[in-house]
Amino acid sequence: MVLAGESGLLKKVEHVTVMEVPDIKRWLKGNDFLITSFYSVRKSEEAQCRLIEEPADICSCIAVKTGQYVDNSSAF
Repeated sequence: MVLAGESGLLKKVEHVTVMEVPDIKRWLKGNDFLITSFYSVRKSEEAQCRLIEEPADICSCIAVKTGQYVDNSSAF
């Protein structure tokens, strides 16, 4: 399911990165597919939003696994 960024569906993915630290941007290489459960920012909705917004210029796409650390109904 695409929740946002439909215009970026044709972006090239060169790297797959699993995010488990809140300062992930410095670890990205460019054109990353970022996968996260939000574990490291599970207690802060503000930090979760920052994690989506900050790497947007370098990531091709971001996937968030909902359920255990992020409630499916309140995440988006």
